[in-house]
Amino acid sequence: MGIVWRLFGLLKKYWFWATVSMILLIATTLMALAVPDYIKTAIDTGVTAGDKKVLMTMGLLIIGVSVLRGILTFAQSYLSEYIGQKIAYDLRNRLYDRIQRLSFAFHDSAQTGQLMSRATQDVEAVRIFVAMGAVRSIYMLLTLVGIAGLLFFFNWQLALVTLAILPPVAFIALRMGVKQRPIWLHLQQELALMNIVMQEAFSGMRVVKAFNRQHSETVKFEREAFALYEDTIKTAKIQSFNGPLMGLFFSISAAAIIYVGGHQIISGQLTAGELAQFVLYSGMLAMPIRMLGFMVNIVARGISAGERIFEVLDTESAVKEKTDAIELTNAHGNVKFENVSFRYTSMNKNETPRYVLRNISFNAKPGEMVALLGATGSGKTTLVNLVPRFY
Repeated sequence: MGIVWRLFGLLKKYWFWATVSMILLIATTLMALAVPDYIKTAIDTGVTAGDKKVLMTMGLLIIGVSVLRGILTFAQSYLSEYIGQKIAYDLRNRLYDRIQRLSFAFHDSAQTGQLMSRATQDVEAVRIFVAMGAVRSIYMLLTLVGIAGLLFFFNWQLALVTLAILPPVAFIALRMGVKQRPIWLHLQQELALMNIVMQEAFSGMRVVKAFNRQHSETVKFEREAFALYEDTIKTAKIQSFNGPLMGLFFSISAAAIIYVGGHQIISGQLTAGELAQFVLYSGMLAMPIRMLGFMVNIVARGISAGERIFEVLDTESAVKEKTDAIELTNAHGNVKFENVSFRYTSMNKNETPRYVLRNISFNAKPGEMVALLGATGSGKTTLVNLVPRFY
């Protein structure tokens, strides 16, 4: 849940435009709510009474509202994309800056492909979450509550028939999200591993060709690509099963509305225009419910990507300035080590790493040439890397 709040926190810098986007969404919804009422009037007053003037008026109103709604929808879509792209721009810069400022201890264990994947695919998943998931999830909730209230206001019996599908459909959507989240996390890790294989093969192409390793590199890449393919198929299978299942519930609801509403028309409790109005409102209610599964998918992917991004942003550098550090203003070139010991962090947490340097002391005075002699792995490069504080 903490990741979700941090992802929503990315909107803080653009709260004004996010609010405007929300207002535009609500305005387009209110305009859409007016159309079924116009259709009801056209049927009950225009068609039934044969009033052509009413038919013309309602038709023009529907066209006018649709045009205005289209303009506002364009503005909202553009604004939503603007917010998402700005957040992605900020996040990529923060991530890139953070990676550059981390010490060599981090880069020794981090893989280039993993970092590239977090700066590309993961940031893109967060952008989609912010542009569509964050704002539209609030909009969907308001739409559900608003339309449900209207349905009860017009006909509480038909409203109960319509809303009876909400619990099973919501359960299906939430279950889909729970199943997909770990798959999306694994899928993004597989993308990163595939990038690692490509990056290593492309950067070391001379070595690959020199030792005739093309086939083994192809097999390695195929293994990672197949793992990615399997995860993608798993998510597609979940969506392919649950999508039609939710559609079935909507079809059952529509049939029940026609059946109950038809009986009310026959008994004189309802007019044909009012039934048409109710069917249109229930159709509008179906849209955010259908989007629930899509939104759960976006949120699941966004949370998985957010975890991977914030993991890097929260990483502390092993090299830190002391609070009482003295600023080096006039360096004389005198490099002095006093009983310096150093060991690298072990990749195996159960293994205690051995010291590469132990109690090293020397004093390289200005103008002196100091030679570092020793066998391979004795710590010569490590000692040189300690001078500019790479570790």
